[in-house]
Amino acid sequence: MKEFALKHGFVSNKESEDYIYSQFLSLDINKNSIILLSNVIKEIAKKGNCVIVGRAADYILKEDEKLVRIFLYAPLEYRLNKVMEIYHDSHEDAFRYIHKSDYSRKSYYEVISNKIWGDKSNYDLCLDCKLGNETIKDIICDYVKSLNK
Repeated sequence: MKEFALKHGFVSNKESEDYIYSQFLSLDINKNSIILLSNVIKEIAKKGNCVIVGRAADYILKEDEKLVRIFLYAPLEYRLNKVMEIYHDSHEDAFRYIHKSDYSRKSYYEVISNKIWGDKSNYDLCLDCKLGNETIKDIICDYVKSLNK
């Protein structure tokens, strides 16, 4: 998002790193960043096939007939283990991180879409991360291919 926005003039590379972060990477909710990010997401989608993770892209692109909405989820214990493994966090720190992240994602999504974050009825395909990255990739690719037949 950030690189696309810079390349296509949505923001200037003269802007501070903090400003660019707040507009494209933060889950803090502010009207300006929501509008800017929505415009960038729409422009990326206009360029052709793409994968956009999060940012309420499923809602922002809801008019796109070829949109495939995918939700990846995992049980808390699995997520805790992954955060502890990747970031070397304690169990308590991992729990706090996950709780904060979930709250931010939920708030961001629900403010923009007026839908419930994680409600599986909002998506075409929902997959449990316990399946593993390769299996998930294969399922998604097969699913998308089946839509194009």
